[in-house]
Amino acid sequence: MREGEPEERVAAAIAAAAGDEVVALRHVGRACASGLGVDGVSLSVIGDLGTAEPTQATDDVAERIVELEIVHGGGPALLALEQDDPVLLPRLVADRRWPLLVPALAEVGAAALFAFPLAAGGVTVGVLEVYQRWPRALTEAEVAVGVLFAESALELLVSGEDDVLAGPVADRWTFVNQAVAVVAAQIGGALEDGYARLRGHAFVTGRRLPDLAAQVLAGELVFGV
Repeated sequence: MREGEPEERVAAAIAAAAGDEVVALRHVGRACASGLGVDGVSLSVIGDLGTAEPTQATDDVAERIVELEIVHGGGPALLALEQDDPVLLPRLVADRRWPLLVPALAEVGAAALFAFPLAAGGVTVGVLEVYQRWPRALTEAEVAVGVLFAESALELLVSGEDDVLAGPVADRWTFVNQAVAVVAAQIGGALEDGYARLRGHAFVTGRRLPDLAAQVLAGELVFGV
C-alpha cells in the first residue's frame, strides 16, 4: 500500500481482497489485516441489544477477542463505541482499566489492540478492531489507514445491501440472539436480562457464548428465575 493517495490504496486493497465477489465487510477485514500487517481484524455492529455484535473476523482469535470484551462488558472495542474515537493499546498488559479482561485477552493471543469506531455525524454503528500477537505501536500513518478502513466498512453498512454482513461469524451470533430470547422467556425478563444471564454464565464458566447459545437452543441448558 505505497502508491497513490491513502484513500485510493485502501479502496484498491479492498477491491483486491474481494476479487470477483461483491465487496462485503469480510473483504474490508482481510484487506485491513494485510494493509496494516497485523495478525487479525474483527468487525462488529451495534445489535438489537444495544451493544457490539461480531459480524466478521479474519480468524478465530479476532472473534474470540471481541467476544471476551462483550462477556466482560469492557475493553477497547466497547470503549471505542462509547467515545467515538480510536482506542490504541500498543502494549495491552500495561493497561490497568480491565484487570480481569486483559489476562483473558492475553491468554487467547492478544498483545496489542487497536479499535476504530464506525462513526459519522456523531452516530456510531460499529467498530473495527485490530489485534497483534506481540506489542506494537501503530504509526500515525497506520492509524490514519485504520480509520480509512473503518470508514469503508461504514459505507458498506449504510449501503443497505443484505449480504454485506453475511458470513459464519454473523450466523453464530444470530443463534446467540435467538438464545437470548429463550433465556429471557425462561427467567421471565426482558431481552437485556436474558443477555446478562447468558453473558454471566459465560463469564463464570469460561465457555464461549455461541457454544452456550447452541446448548440453550437444544434445550440442554436451562436458566431458572
